[in-house]
Amino acid sequence: MTDKIAIKKLGDKYFVFDAKGWAHIIQKPPKTTTSTTMMQNKEPHVTATVHKQRKLNADVFDFFWSQGFYITSGIKFGGQFLLYPNDPMSVHSEYIVSVKQTKDQEILPLEIIGMGRTATNVKKTFVLVAAADQKEAAVEETENEQEKQETKQMVCYSIEWAGF
Repeated sequence: MTDKIAIKKLGDKYFVFDAKGWAHIIQKPPKTTTSTTMMQNKEPHVTATVHKQRKLNADVFDFFWSQGFYITSGIKFGGQFLLYPNDPMSVHSEYIVSVKQTKDQEILPLEIIGMGRTATNVKKTFVLVAAADQKEAAVEETENEQEKQETKQMVCYSIEWAGF
């Protein structure tokens, strides 16, 4: 016994009728959907969080770039960035950088162990970076009024295993 299916179009919706007479409504997405319209339809709280993290990542990038490092993606090594002392085509990276929201953000001991072991196995140093507090940045600016830096100040902590 074969089931008969009927498909009828009404506007931009398709109605599929099965053998028992049940109708299933199928709506095709508009052909004008682009990545721009998809970005505009995102949830506002997700967008704000993503923009905040992207801004912090951009500040960290600017900070290390101003220090003279070359920077690439560090996703393969569990961080956001890899830092190179010279051209990445001629030298290996020395640092894996992970960006944190604040310097007081809690990190589990197992995370620290994972960071240290990963960095040791690939012969690099793991660096945790966060934006400096406003008070610390103000103290540094008053001490160095002659040098006005356009980049935000960062707090860096390095993790490396000794004796290996």
